[in-house]
Amino acid sequence: MRTTRHKSLHFFNLLCLFMASSLPLSGSTPAEVIVVKSSSTQKAILLIEMTRKGQPHELKCFVSERNCAVPDPKQYWMDSSSEQQALYTDCENVALYEMLASGKKGKMIGIYCLL
Repeated sequence: MRTTRHKSLHFFNLLCLFMASSLPLSGSTPAEVIVVKSSSTQKAILLIEMTRKGQPHELKCFVSERNCAVPDPKQYWMDSSSEQQALYTDCENVALYEMLASGKKGKMIGIYCLL
């Protein structure tokens, strides 16, 4: 009986560990689909018009940054960027990823400031 109880406790601990590891880290948000409508450059700043949950928003990045790229007008995955990737201090840093035909994330396009 003791080994059965021990196995049950071990299984419960593994289940709890698995569930905790699948939760997003505090402060992070899950990736979401956005639609890039257009982009323009003004005085070394790339401005991107996009919709997020049907609402208009803008992204910006400094053209001089290597992670600032002009995305084509289409759907992308947008996710919070890691602290190591963060470039901007006055806004939320987000990363855009290609949306593959399967609906999964593809390669990263760039890091932007969400306005």
